[in-house]
Amino acid sequence: MDGPPKKSLAGRTQILLGELKRRKVFQVTSVYLVAAWGLSAGAADIFEVLDFPSWASRFFVITLFSLTPLVAVIAWVFELSKTGVQRDLGPRSKIDQTTILASRANAPVLKASWLDQHFTFAKDFIAGRDGTCALQIIDPLVSRQHAKFELVNGRWRVRDLGSANGIAVNGDRVEAAWLDDASSMTFYPGGPELKLTVNKSPAETQIAPHPTR
Repeated sequence: MDGPPKKSLAGRTQILLGELKRRKVFQVTSVYLVAAWGLSAGAADIFEVLDFPSWASRFFVITLFSLTPLVAVIAWVFELSKTGVQRDLGPRSKIDQTTILASRANAPVLKASWLDQHFTFAKDFIAGRDGTCALQIIDPLVSRQHAKFELVNGRWRVRDLGSANGIAVNGDRVEAAWLDDASSMTFYPGGPELKLTVNKSPAETQIAPHPTR
């Protein structure tokens, strides 16, 4: 039996670069190098004033720049969010679910199609990369908790949760937007479309399986 198709080298490279960008490894490393350069520029004068040995400034500069790989690793492993510094576990496995339990029988349901997956929602939910999201998007450019879909007074709207790349609804970059009967949304410029359909008739109630990890 054939296994899943392997990604090409270009595809794997694109995913890696996207993950490096999402985790801000380039940004954090660049800031560190600029700070290290500034410190090393004044190290000789400061160490001379403090009457340190001549080799101390060279050792200090070498140590600063040798820590650059460690800074990159820390930027990869940990993520700075609104709730503080937390471990970034990267994309998790897909959620095995198709329908969220309908809590209000007369509420309009929202049907979401992402690539080859189809979901139906009848209550508020969050879309993002994290495995706890009801709509999990496995994509390195999607934030952990990227956007929240809310049912407000019988209408669906989507709201950005301070994601790194924002959201666009029907081609327009927005912070929040009401959803029409048929809408499309992207989680970053040029990304795949999430197709959204609001169905005014009650949906068949079904309990979704628990997310698989």
